[in-house]
Order: sequence, then structure tokens, then C-alpha cells
Amino acid sequence: MNENMNICDLNASLFKEVALDLQKKGGFLKLKAAAEELCEVDLDTHSKGSRTESEMLLILLGDFGCDVSTLLYLLDKCELWSTICLIKTEPIRLVRDLHTEELWSALGSKVHLSCEATSYPPPTYQWFKDEGEIPGSTLPDYEIDDLKPSDVGSYYCSIGQKGNLSANLRTRSTQIEIIPQKPVITRQPRLLQDEEGKRILIEAQGWPPLYYQWYQNGIPMGKMTHVSILKVTNENMDGQTYSCLVSNAEGNVKSEDLEISSTVDNPRSCLFFAREKVALLVGNSEYKSHPPLISAYHDVVTLTENLERLSFRVMALSNLSLSEMKNAVQLVAKHIVEGAYVLPR
Repeated sequence: MNENMNICDLNASLFKEVALDLQKKGGFLKLKAAAEELCEVDLDTHSKGSRTESEMLLILLGDFGCDVSTLLYLLDKCELWSTICLIKTEPIRLVRDLHTEELWSALGSKVHLSCEATSYPPPTYQWFKDEGEIPGSTLPDYEIDDLKPSDVGSYYCSIGQKGNLSANLRTRSTQIEIIPQKPVITRQPRLLQDEEGKRILIEAQGWPPLYYQWYQNGIPMGKMTHVSILKVTNENMDGQTYSCLVSNAEGNVKSEDLEISSTVDNPRSCLFFAREKVALLVGNSEYKSHPPLISAYHDVVTLTENLERLSFRVMALSNLSLSEMKNAVQLVAKHIVEGAYVLPR
């Protein structure tokens, strides 16, 4: 089609189709506003006779010398893609496909998939994993920030075209896999007690999936499982030693021994838990004999957010005098119960 053609010279059936499409969902109102802004005039598009408002708008634009190219520019600006498809389309062309059929990455690493296509109207993107749509993934690039076992699978991108529901092109599929890694203990065994009872926890990572064999005083406790938490009974645990062997197909690693003691002589293994968590934060930025501190307030805000995530009850104050600080400490002290964690700052 000659884009320099006046829009009033369009084929009669095409003119009708364009006007009808603009009439749907008030598209002509968007076009009218864009045209008035471009031409710096008010357009009277009231229907006359058998002419609809959309037809009157196109005729007025044609009277102002609007050609097909200008109409496409205005439609593009208004994102009236279905109307554009009636006048001009360029098929989807894949410029950059997924570069590999298999992608091996380390556990916890960042993975980046990318493709690129051109078309007119512009292309749309939707990423899929194992034939299931990934919600919100509608850009040419797809990233996994922290690769986990649940991310393993086949990925591809379905590329469509704005305003043209029938247009579709699919990239090749890329199978994401995790590089085998022998177990690494990231946190040694520790004892916790809460409303669920006593538990010994260990943290490790590796791939393929890990198996855990718990030991008490060097003797295996049951069979090897995928569970990294050992539930223990309320019997006397004093003097008992626990450890864990973490294994997978790539190897194994033995944890340190955890000796249970009810005294504070062994703080790493002692059975401690907080009955309450209280924090008093004072951010003083103004001093008589010192230049003002710039970041005191923001530091208190950041600490408050982090401590609240750890279930602390936080009292955050700023620019207190010495007497006001003493009063604040006394106020917090009234709410401290035995066994509480207290953080003055």
C-alpha cells in the first residue's frame, strides 16, 4: 500500500473496516485526541446522516491532508493495534533464538534466557516452563536470580503480535539443568526449641538431591532420608552428641559434632531460645561538640526493618538527650521478661 495516499482515497471496504474497528471500545476517541494534539485544532466528529463518528473523524483527517503514514503514526501512538493490522502488517521474524538446547548452571547461580523478534505491529512475548505459562514473564529476556531444583525444566518463549491474535511463533526450547555438586555444609548442626518441640537442624547444599544420616554418640539413628531436621524427644539430652552425614551421588561430608549441654559452658550447643525479642534504637544526628551525622536516621530505619523481620519488638527514637535516653532504657526494661533477647543500640 502507498503510505503517501490520502486516507480518504482508501479502498471503500477498507475504509469501512477501519472506521468500524475504531468505533469499537471508543478507539476513535483516542485517535481524535491524538489528532487534535497533532493538528492543534478541535475536530467536530458528530455523526451526520449515515456516517458514524469514526467515519467523520477519518474524513476530517483526510480533509486536513492526513495520509496513510500519518494515520499509522497516530494509531501507533494510541496503541490501536487491531486497527493498524487492517492497514499494514509485517510478519513476525525471529532475530535471535535461544542459543542452546541445554543450559547447565550451578545451584544458586543466575540464569539468563533471551530472544528477540521484529514485526509490525510490535511483537509480544510470553515465556513458558514445561508447557506451562510463567506468570508475568512478558519481556524478551527471562532471568532466574537464584537457581533452585524447582527451576529445572524446559523453557521456551511464545512470540505473538499486538492486535493480531492469529500470529504466533515459538522459539526453540532450552532445557535448564543443575551442574552436579557434592554436598557442602553451609551451617553446622544446631539445637532449637519452640512450640513444635526440640529439633536439630543442619543446612547444606548440593546436587543431585541430598540425603541425611543422623548419628547419636556415633551410632546411626534410623535410615538415611531427604530430611535435614532431626526431631528429638524431651528425654534428658545432657551429654549426648549428635552429628550428620550429608550425601549425594557426587560424594559426602560429615558435620561437626553437636554436644548438648544445659550449661552455658558450651554456648554453641546449649539449648537457647528467646521468650521475647526487644530492641531499643536511638539515632542521634545532632551533637553540641560534633558535626551532624548524616545517616543516623536512615541507619535506624534500616535496622528497624531488619529486626522486625526477626520478630523483634522495636522502639526507635532519635535525637535524645542523656536524661531522655535513661528514661527510654527504663521504659524498655519494664517490658523485659526472663529469657528475652535484648538489643540496645
